[in-house]
Amino acid sequence: MPDEPVIMGVDAALSATGIGILKASGDDMEVIHTELIRTSGRQALPKRLEKLYNSVCELIERFNPDILALEDIFYSKNVKIALSLGQARGVILLACARNKLRLQEFSAREIKQAVTGNGAASKEQVAYMVKSLLNMDGNFETYDISDSLAAALCMGYKINTPAVR
Repeated sequence: MPDEPVIMGVDAALSATGIGILKASGDDMEVIHTELIRTSGRQALPKRLEKLYNSVCELIERFNPDILALEDIFYSKNVKIALSLGQARGVILLACARNKLRLQEFSAREIKQAVTGNGAASKEQVAYMVKSLLNMDGNFETYDISDSLAAALCMGYKINTPAVR
């Protein structure tokens, strides 16, 4: 891992995927880029997956991250939601493989614990702590963005960068 790793956090979903890219520079974690990749439910599934794949690949090429942090699969009683999440994750995993990008998966509980100190934290608590830890102003467009940055922060803790001690 380089001295100043670039970490791409992803909050995967078919309709809205959050992307948060951080750079660990010395004692700081710097937000390089955030983006929300939206797909329309009116489009055919293959087109939606293609858009997600192409968008993630473009961001990987543009920012050249050292590692991608992704929330692991969770249990859902709603089969349709679980299936669409799995399809979105599959496209992201393919983008990692095609771009030879290292991948690290975390459970939602691990990410919440790393960022808030509480593995059962709410989305509001996660967003608040992400803003605080990254010295950000304003509100996030969606929780997809704060969740993606939380995944990137969790990865930062895992690689033990001075920026997130």
